[in-house]
Amino acid sequence: MTTKVNMEKKTESNAGDVKSIAGREEQWQGLRRVPDKLPKIALLILAVELGERFTYFGLSGPIQNYINNPYDPSSDLPGALGKGQAVATALGNFFKFWAYASTVIGAIVADQYLGKFRAICCACVIYVIGLVILVSTSTPTALLNNAGLGGLIAAMITIGLGTGGIKANVTPMCAEQYQHSHPVLKTLKSGEEVIVDPELTVQRLFMWFYWVVNIGALSPLITVNVEAHHSFWLAYLVPLIAILISAAVFISGRNKYIRVPPVGSAILDACRTTSIAIKEKGFDNARPSVLRATGHNEKYPLASQERYTDEYVGDVQRGLKSCKMFLFFPFYFICWNQMWNNLISQAGTMALHGTPNDLLQNLDPIALCFFIPFLDCKYYLNIS
Repeated sequence: MTTKVNMEKKTESNAGDVKSIAGREEQWQGLRRVPDKLPKIALLILAVELGERFTYFGLSGPIQNYINNPYDPSSDLPGALGKGQAVATALGNFFKFWAYASTVIGAIVADQYLGKFRAICCACVIYVIGLVILVSTSTPTALLNNAGLGGLIAAMITIGLGTGGIKANVTPMCAEQYQHSHPVLKTLKSGEEVIVDPELTVQRLFMWFYWVVNIGALSPLITVNVEAHHSFWLAYLVPLIAILISAAVFISGRNKYIRVPPVGSAILDACRTTSIAIKEKGFDNARPSVLRATGHNEKYPLASQERYTDEYVGDVQRGLKSCKMFLFFPFYFICWNQMWNNLISQAGTMALHGTPNDLLQNLDPIALCFFIPFLDCKYYLNIS
Protein backbone atom coordinates (compact mmCIF):
# COMPACT_ATOMS: atom_id res chain seq x y z
CA MET A 1 0.00 0.00 0.00
CA THR A 2 1.38 3.38 -1.01
CA THR A 3 0.86 6.37 1.25
CA LYS A 4 0.49 9.85 -0.28
CA VAL A 5 3.01 11.83 1.72
CA ASN A 6 5.61 14.48 1.13
CA MET A 7 8.83 12.73 0.25
CA GLU A 8 12.37 13.77 1.05
CA LYS A 9 15.55 12.92 -0.82
CA LYS A 10 18.98 12.17 0.59
CA THR A 11 22.18 10.47 -0.48
CA GLU A 12 24.50 8.23 1.48
CA SER A 13 27.36 10.64 1.02
CA ASN A 14 25.51 13.53 2.62
CA ALA A 15 22.63 12.51 4.88
CA GLY A 16 22.00 16.15 5.76
CA ASP A 17 21.27 17.12 2.13
CA VAL A 18 17.51 16.60 2.26
CA LYS A 19 14.98 18.31 0.06
CA SER A 20 11.32 17.84 -0.66
CA ILE A 21 10.36 16.12 -3.90
CA ALA A 22 6.62 16.39 -3.46
CA GLY A 23 4.71 15.89 -6.68
CA ARG A 24 6.84 13.00 -7.94
CA GLU A 25 4.64 10.22 -6.50
CA GLU A 26 4.26 8.44 -9.83
CA GLN A 27 8.04 8.22 -10.16
CA TRP A 28 8.72 6.62 -6.76
CA GLN A 29 5.74 4.28 -6.53
CA GLY A 30 7.63 1.40 -8.17
CA LEU A 31 10.88 1.84 -6.21
CA ARG A 32 12.13 -0.74 -3.75
CA ARG A 33 11.35 -0.03 -0.09
CA VAL A 34 14.04 -0.59 2.53
CA PRO A 35 14.31 0.00 6.29
CA ASP A 36 16.41 2.81 7.71
CA LYS A 37 19.37 2.36 10.04
CA LEU A 38 18.29 1.66 13.60
CA PRO A 39 18.99 4.47 16.10
CA LYS A 40 21.94 3.58 18.32
CA ILE A 41 20.16 4.76 21.47
CA ALA A 42 17.43 2.18 20.82
CA LEU A 43 20.08 -0.53 21.00
CA LEU A 44 20.94 0.70 24.49
CA ILE A 45 17.32 0.27 25.53
CA LEU A 46 17.44 -3.28 24.24
CA ALA A 47 20.05 -3.97 26.92
CA VAL A 48 17.47 -3.84 29.69
CA GLU A 49 15.19 -6.19 27.74
CA LEU A 50 18.09 -8.57 27.16
CA GLY A 51 18.89 -8.52 30.88
CA GLU A 52 15.24 -8.89 31.90
CA ARG A 53 14.66 -11.86 29.59
CA PHE A 54 17.98 -13.40 30.67
CA THR A 55 16.79 -13.02 34.25
CA TYR A 56 13.22 -14.21 33.71
CA PHE A 57 14.07 -17.34 31.73
CA GLY A 58 17.20 -18.00 33.77
CA LEU A 59 15.21 -18.26 36.97
CA SER A 60 12.25 -20.00 35.27
CA GLY A 61 14.42 -22.88 34.05
CA PRO A 62 15.19 -24.46 37.45
CA ILE A 63 11.78 -23.72 39.07
CA GLN A 64 10.12 -27.04 38.18
CA ASN A 65 12.90 -29.08 39.80
CA TYR A 66 13.08 -26.60 42.68
CA ILE A 67 9.44 -27.18 43.62
CA ASN A 68 8.96 -30.76 42.43
CA ASN A 69 11.91 -32.64 43.91
CA PRO A 70 12.93 -32.88 47.58
CA TYR A 71 16.18 -31.43 48.86
CA ASP A 72 18.74 -34.24 48.75
CA PRO A 73 22.38 -33.32 48.06
CA SER A 74 23.18 -36.97 47.32
CA SER A 75 20.55 -37.31 44.57
CA ASP A 76 21.36 -36.98 40.88
CA LEU A 77 18.15 -34.99 40.42
CA PRO A 78 18.32 -31.49 42.00
CA GLY A 79 15.45 -30.39 44.20
CA ALA A 80 14.48 -28.20 47.14
CA LEU A 81 10.83 -28.15 48.22
CA GLY A 82 9.58 -31.66 47.34
CA LYS A 83 5.99 -30.56 46.66
CA GLY A 84 5.42 -32.84 43.67
CA GLN A 85 4.75 -32.33 39.99
CA ALA A 86 1.20 -30.99 40.31
CA VAL A 87 2.15 -28.19 42.72
CA ALA A 88 5.27 -27.39 40.72
CA THR A 89 3.29 -27.10 37.49
CA ALA A 90 0.56 -25.00 39.14
CA LEU A 91 3.02 -22.55 40.71
CA GLY A 92 5.03 -22.33 37.50
CA ASN A 93 1.92 -21.51 35.49
CA PHE A 94 0.84 -18.95 38.08
CA PHE A 95 4.22 -17.24 37.82
CA LYS A 96 3.99 -17.00 34.04
CA PHE A 97 0.39 -15.78 34.18
CA TRP A 98 1.18 -13.12 36.78
CA ALA A 99 4.32 -11.96 34.95
CA TYR A 100 2.39 -11.34 31.73
CA ALA A 101 -0.81 -10.06 33.36
CA SER A 102 1.12 -7.46 35.35
CA THR A 103 2.16 -5.77 32.10
CA VAL A 104 -1.27 -4.09 32.22
CA ILE A 105 -0.32 -2.55 35.57
CA GLY A 106 3.07 -1.49 34.25
CA ALA A 107 1.52 0.17 31.20
CA ILE A 108 -1.07 2.10 33.22
CA VAL A 109 1.47 3.33 35.77
CA ALA A 110 3.84 4.52 33.02
CA ASP A 111 1.25 6.20 30.80
CA GLN A 112 -0.76 7.74 33.62
CA TYR A 113 1.86 8.71 36.20
CA LEU A 114 5.60 8.02 35.81
CA GLY A 115 6.48 7.89 32.15
CA LYS A 116 8.24 4.92 30.59
CA PHE A 117 11.80 5.65 31.71
CA ARG A 118 10.98 6.04 35.40
CA ALA A 119 8.56 3.11 35.28
CA ILE A 120 11.31 0.85 33.92
CA CYS A 121 13.74 2.05 36.59
CA CYS A 122 11.19 1.35 39.34
CA ALA A 123 10.44 -2.07 37.84
CA CYS A 124 14.16 -2.91 37.89
CA VAL A 125 14.29 -2.10 41.61
CA ILE A 126 11.25 -4.33 42.26
CA TYR A 127 12.87 -7.07 40.18
CA VAL A 128 16.06 -6.92 42.21
CA ILE A 129 14.14 -7.10 45.49
CA GLY A 130 12.34 -10.22 44.30
CA LEU A 131 15.58 -11.88 43.24
CA VAL A 132 17.26 -11.07 46.53
CA ILE A 133 14.34 -12.80 48.27
CA LEU A 134 14.67 -15.82 45.97
CA VAL A 135 18.44 -16.14 46.36
CA SER A 136 18.36 -15.74 50.16
CA THR A 137 15.55 -18.30 50.66
CA SER A 138 17.04 -20.94 48.34
CA THR A 139 20.24 -21.46 50.33
CA PRO A 140 20.63 -24.82 52.11
CA THR A 141 20.19 -23.16 55.51
CA ALA A 142 16.95 -21.47 54.46
CA LEU A 143 15.61 -24.68 52.91
CA LEU A 144 16.35 -26.70 56.05
CA ASN A 145 14.47 -24.04 58.06
CA ASN A 146 11.40 -24.30 55.78
CA ALA A 147 11.76 -20.79 54.34
CA GLY A 148 11.86 -21.99 50.75
CA LEU A 149 8.16 -22.11 49.80
CA GLY A 150 7.19 -18.79 51.38
CA GLY A 151 10.23 -17.12 49.92
CA LEU A 152 9.49 -18.55 46.47
CA ILE A 153 5.89 -17.30 46.44
CA ALA A 154 6.94 -13.84 47.66
CA ALA A 155 9.66 -13.76 45.01
CA MET A 156 7.25 -14.85 42.26
CA ILE A 157 4.82 -12.05 43.08
CA THR A 158 7.56 -9.43 43.32
CA ILE A 159 9.50 -10.56 40.25
CA GLY A 160 6.28 -10.85 38.25
CA LEU A 161 5.44 -7.24 39.05
CA GLY A 162 8.91 -6.15 37.97
CA THR A 163 8.61 -8.15 34.76
CA GLY A 164 5.34 -6.43 33.89
CA GLY A 165 6.79 -2.99 34.52
CA ILE A 166 9.70 -3.62 32.17
CA LYS A 167 7.98 -5.54 29.37
CA ALA A 168 5.08 -3.11 29.06
CA ASN A 169 7.37 -0.12 28.52
CA VAL A 170 10.62 -1.23 26.91
CA THR A 171 9.01 -2.03 23.55
CA PRO A 172 7.17 1.30 23.05
CA MET A 173 10.07 3.31 24.46
CA CYS A 174 12.38 1.60 22.00
CA ALA A 175 10.06 2.50 19.10
CA GLU A 176 9.86 6.12 20.28
CA GLN A 177 13.59 6.56 19.66
CA TYR A 178 12.95 6.46 15.90
CA GLN A 179 11.37 9.80 15.09
CA HIS A 180 11.09 9.75 11.27
CA SER A 181 7.48 9.54 10.15
CA HIS A 182 7.76 10.18 6.39
CA PRO A 183 9.39 8.01 3.70
CA VAL A 184 12.52 9.45 2.11
CA LEU A 185 14.13 8.83 -1.26
CA LYS A 186 17.72 7.62 -0.91
CA THR A 187 20.39 6.96 -3.53
CA LEU A 188 22.57 3.96 -2.73
CA LYS A 189 26.27 3.75 -3.64
CA SER A 190 25.26 1.51 -6.53
CA GLY A 191 23.19 4.36 -7.95
CA GLU A 192 19.88 2.67 -7.19
CA GLU A 193 17.15 4.88 -5.76
CA VAL A 194 15.18 3.31 -2.94
CA ILE A 195 12.48 4.46 -0.52
CA VAL A 196 13.50 4.42 3.14
CA ASP A 197 10.23 3.39 4.79
CA PRO A 198 9.64 4.26 8.48
CA GLU A 199 7.14 1.40 8.83
CA LEU A 200 9.71 -1.12 7.65
CA THR A 201 12.23 0.44 10.04
CA VAL A 202 9.95 -0.02 13.04
CA GLN A 203 9.20 -3.55 11.85
CA ARG A 204 12.93 -4.31 11.71
CA LEU A 205 13.37 -2.76 15.16
CA PHE A 206 10.76 -5.12 16.62
CA MET A 207 12.27 -8.11 14.81
CA TRP A 208 15.64 -7.45 16.39
CA PHE A 209 13.92 -6.72 19.69
CA TYR A 210 12.43 -10.22 19.55
CA TRP A 211 15.85 -11.61 18.61
CA VAL A 212 17.32 -10.02 21.74
CA VAL A 213 14.50 -11.58 23.75
CA ASN A 214 15.50 -15.01 22.51
CA ILE A 215 19.19 -14.40 23.13
CA GLY A 216 18.21 -13.68 26.73
CA ALA A 217 16.03 -16.81 26.75
CA LEU A 218 19.18 -18.91 26.32
CA SER A 219 20.12 -18.20 29.93
CA PRO A 220 18.79 -21.56 31.20
CA LEU A 221 21.76 -23.12 29.42
CA ILE A 222 23.75 -21.57 32.26
CA THR A 223 21.36 -21.68 35.21
CA VAL A 224 20.20 -25.30 34.88
CA ASN A 225 23.80 -26.50 34.70
CA VAL A 226 24.68 -24.44 37.79
CA GLU A 227 21.59 -25.89 39.49
CA ALA A 228 22.56 -29.45 38.54
CA HIS A 229 26.23 -29.22 39.49
CA HIS A 230 26.23 -26.75 42.38
CA SER A 231 23.08 -25.29 43.97
CA PHE A 232 19.86 -23.40 43.38
CA TRP A 233 20.93 -20.25 45.18
CA LEU A 234 23.95 -19.85 42.91
CA ALA A 235 21.78 -20.55 39.85
CA TYR A 236 19.45 -17.73 40.93
CA LEU A 237 22.37 -15.44 41.70
CA VAL A 238 23.29 -15.43 37.99
CA PRO A 239 20.01 -13.71 36.94
CA LEU A 240 20.36 -11.24 39.82
CA ILE A 241 23.74 -10.14 38.52
CA ALA A 242 22.35 -9.93 34.98
CA ILE A 243 19.47 -7.60 35.90
CA LEU A 244 21.80 -5.36 37.90
CA ILE A 245 24.16 -4.99 34.93
CA SER A 246 21.38 -4.37 32.40
CA ALA A 247 19.71 -1.80 34.67
CA ALA A 248 23.01 0.05 35.04
CA VAL A 249 23.48 0.09 31.25
CA PHE A 250 19.94 1.35 30.72
CA ILE A 251 20.25 4.13 33.30
CA SER A 252 23.59 5.23 31.82
CA GLY A 253 21.75 6.52 28.75
CA ARG A 254 19.19 8.54 30.72
CA ASN A 255 20.28 11.87 29.18
CA LYS A 256 20.14 10.59 25.60
CA TYR A 257 16.71 9.00 25.40
CA ILE A 258 13.74 10.62 23.72
CA ARG A 259 11.18 10.65 26.51
CA VAL A 260 7.45 11.03 25.94
CA PRO A 261 5.75 12.47 29.06
CA PRO A 262 2.74 10.64 30.52
CA VAL A 263 -0.46 11.92 28.92
CA GLY A 264 -2.98 9.41 30.24
CA SER A 265 -3.43 5.67 29.91
CA ALA A 266 -4.82 4.39 26.62
CA ILE A 267 -5.96 1.27 28.47
CA LEU A 268 -8.06 3.25 30.95
CA ASP A 269 -9.49 5.44 28.19
CA ALA A 270 -10.43 2.34 26.17
CA CYS A 271 -12.12 0.82 29.23
CA ARG A 272 -14.05 4.05 29.84
CA THR A 273 -15.06 4.20 26.18
CA THR A 274 -16.26 0.60 26.31
CA SER A 275 -18.21 1.40 29.46
CA ILE A 276 -19.92 4.30 27.69
CA ALA A 277 -20.74 2.01 24.76
CA ILE A 278 -22.30 -0.56 27.10
CA LYS A 279 -24.42 2.07 28.84
CA GLU A 280 -25.48 3.61 25.52
CA LYS A 281 -26.16 0.18 23.97
CA GLY A 282 -23.52 0.25 21.25
CA PHE A 283 -20.39 1.99 20.04
CA ASP A 284 -22.32 3.93 17.44
CA ASN A 285 -24.33 5.54 20.23
CA ALA A 286 -21.11 6.23 22.18
CA ARG A 287 -19.74 8.55 19.50
CA PRO A 288 -19.53 12.17 20.73
CA SER A 289 -21.63 13.43 17.82
CA VAL A 290 -24.47 11.11 18.88
CA LEU A 291 -24.01 11.87 22.59
CA ARG A 292 -24.34 15.60 21.90
CA ALA A 293 -27.45 15.03 19.81
CA THR A 294 -29.08 12.99 22.58
CA GLY A 295 -27.86 15.27 25.38
CA HIS A 296 -25.93 12.45 27.07
CA ASN A 297 -22.43 13.90 26.62
CA GLU A 298 -22.51 15.63 30.01
CA LYS A 299 -23.00 12.27 31.74
CA TYR A 300 -19.49 11.14 30.87
CA PRO A 301 -16.35 13.17 31.75
CA LEU A 302 -14.34 11.48 28.99
CA ALA A 303 -16.84 12.55 26.33
CA SER A 304 -16.06 16.22 26.97
CA GLN A 305 -12.33 15.81 26.31
CA GLU A 306 -10.81 16.88 23.00
CA ARG A 307 -9.28 13.50 22.23
CA TYR A 308 -12.69 11.78 22.47
CA THR A 309 -13.80 11.87 18.83
CA ASP A 310 -15.94 9.75 16.55
CA GLU A 311 -12.76 8.38 15.01
CA TYR A 312 -11.35 7.44 18.42
CA VAL A 313 -14.50 5.53 19.37
CA GLY A 314 -14.30 3.71 16.05
CA ASP A 315 -10.65 2.80 16.75
CA VAL A 316 -11.58 1.32 20.12
CA GLN A 317 -14.38 -0.68 18.52
CA ARG A 318 -12.06 -2.05 15.82
CA GLY A 319 -9.41 -2.82 18.44
CA LEU A 320 -11.83 -4.91 20.47
CA LYS A 321 -12.99 -6.77 17.37
CA SER A 322 -9.41 -7.58 16.42
CA CYS A 323 -8.88 -9.19 19.84
CA LYS A 324 -10.84 -12.19 18.56
CA MET A 325 -7.61 -13.47 17.03
CA PHE A 326 -6.18 -13.88 20.52
CA LEU A 327 -8.80 -16.50 21.39
CA PHE A 328 -6.49 -19.13 19.90
CA PHE A 329 -3.47 -18.07 21.96
CA PRO A 330 -4.41 -19.99 25.16
CA PHE A 331 -4.34 -23.27 23.22
CA TYR A 332 -0.86 -22.45 21.96
CA PHE A 333 0.43 -21.50 25.40
CA ILE A 334 -1.01 -24.65 26.98
CA CYS A 335 1.33 -26.58 24.71
CA TRP A 336 4.24 -24.13 25.02
CA ASN A 337 4.14 -24.20 28.82
CA GLN A 338 4.70 -27.95 28.84
CA MET A 339 8.34 -27.29 28.00
CA TRP A 340 8.70 -25.49 31.33
CA ASN A 341 6.87 -27.92 33.63
CA ASN A 342 5.53 -31.38 32.78
CA LEU A 343 8.14 -32.23 30.14
CA ILE A 344 10.87 -31.34 32.64
CA SER A 345 9.32 -33.67 35.23
CA GLN A 346 8.99 -36.40 32.60
CA ALA A 347 12.64 -36.00 31.60
CA GLY A 348 13.57 -36.40 35.25
CA THR A 349 12.26 -39.98 35.18
CA MET A 350 14.60 -40.92 32.30
CA ALA A 351 18.24 -41.90 32.13
CA LEU A 352 19.99 -38.52 31.93
CA HIS A 353 23.66 -39.56 31.66
CA GLY A 354 24.76 -36.26 33.22
CA THR A 355 22.46 -34.02 31.16
CA PRO A 356 20.19 -31.72 33.21
CA ASN A 357 16.54 -32.75 32.79
CA ASP A 358 15.49 -29.09 32.41
CA LEU A 359 17.81 -28.31 29.50
CA LEU A 360 15.67 -29.12 26.45
CA GLN A 361 13.39 -26.06 26.61
CA ASN A 362 16.32 -24.12 25.16
CA LEU A 363 15.65 -25.64 21.72
CA ASP A 364 12.90 -23.05 21.22
CA PRO A 365 15.04 -19.88 21.57
CA ILE A 366 17.95 -21.51 19.75
CA ALA A 367 15.75 -22.07 16.71
CA LEU A 368 14.40 -18.50 16.86
CA CYS A 369 17.88 -17.01 17.09
CA PHE A 370 18.57 -18.49 13.65
CA PHE A 371 15.17 -17.84 12.05
CA ILE A 372 14.79 -14.16 13.00
CA PRO A 373 17.93 -12.87 11.20
CA PHE A 374 17.08 -15.02 8.18
CA LEU A 375 13.53 -13.65 7.97
CA ASP A 376 14.64 -10.04 8.52
CA CYS A 377 17.69 -9.97 6.24
CA LYS A 378 16.52 -12.31 3.48
CA TYR A 379 12.89 -13.32 3.35
CA TYR A 380 11.08 -10.09 4.31
CA LEU A 381 13.36 -7.93 2.18
CA ASN A 382 12.64 -10.09 -0.87
CA ILE A 383 8.86 -9.94 -0.46
CA SER A 384 8.80 -6.21 0.30
